[in-house]
Amino acid sequence: MEQTAPKVFISHSSADKNRFVLEFATRLRKHGVDAWVDCWEMNPGDSLVEKIWNEGLKNSDAVIVVLSKSSIHSKWVREELNTAFVKKVEGQIRLIPLRLDECEMPQCLISTLWKDIPDTANYDRQFGEIVNAVFGQTVKPPLGEPPSYVWHTPMLGLEPIDSIVLESACQAEIASGLPTADRESFVPLLNQGITEDQIIESQQVLHDRGYVKLHYTIGRHPQAMEVKPRGFDLYASTRIPDLQHLITEVGRHLVREEQMDNRALADALHQPIRIVTHILAVLESKGWITTGEAYGGGYQHIDVLRVSPDLKRWLEKVN
Repeated sequence: MEQTAPKVFISHSSADKNRFVLEFATRLRKHGVDAWVDCWEMNPGDSLVEKIWNEGLKNSDAVIVVLSKSSIHSKWVREELNTAFVKKVEGQIRLIPLRLDECEMPQCLISTLWKDIPDTANYDRQFGEIVNAVFGQTVKPPLGEPPSYVWHTPMLGLEPIDSIVLESACQAEIASGLPTADRESFVPLLNQGITEDQIIESQQVLHDRGYVKLHYTIGRHPQAMEVKPRGFDLYASTRIPDLQHLITEVGRHLVREEQMDNRALADALHQPIRIVTHILAVLESKGWITTGEAYGGGYQHIDVLRVSPDLKRWLEKVN
């Protein structure tokens, strides 16, 4: 469907017609605005009042009033402005004041945003803003998608941003098999609308609450973040659906002494070694096993040195 061009009445003083108004109105028409200027609309014998009030002002979508040292003393401009102001208050038109010469603004327009044109030979920027105003357009950027962490379901007790940083660290540790996440682990978050400062702040919050331990070398940025048992336990309990089943399976393998280190258990259960390492830490915290720790081969090696009878009794209860 073809869109109707907006009709704009240009109120002005005859003294400003040749120096600004005609060229300005011509530019408006070239940009799809049906500008109404008296000298273009009237023929000999036409009624001035009839044309201006019943055709020009009555049928306009907007009124542009050109204010200058000459026009503010014009009775015609004052009457046209009064009519336009009433129609604006009633929501019938847009009223767009342009000011030349830095003249004094009429009292009724003090609360209306106006556009200054200090140089009538060079006003491209102001012209674009006027055209936008006529069409009701805005220059503000389009609304984009919110950061993904806004929709992130947080872990218990954490803000969404802190939860996603902790989750990223845990996932990095699962991928590497080591209880540490370096700075590169958080680069993907930058593509999700999260800033580096937000990541650093969140890391500090997690550190202060005892979920992680930060490692620094030089500068204020942590070079690595180690997820402590409390932090990984929060992640595992909310993000690993079959965690309790895995704990039970690890316990059964240990009681039967089928596998007695984290690597062998991970292979047998087809689970990431970092998750198995965490399960062993959970069992040790309950006093059900005793472990020894070493590093080698690019992962944290945990040997189970002793299995308590309490682990066997617990397994009998959950069967």
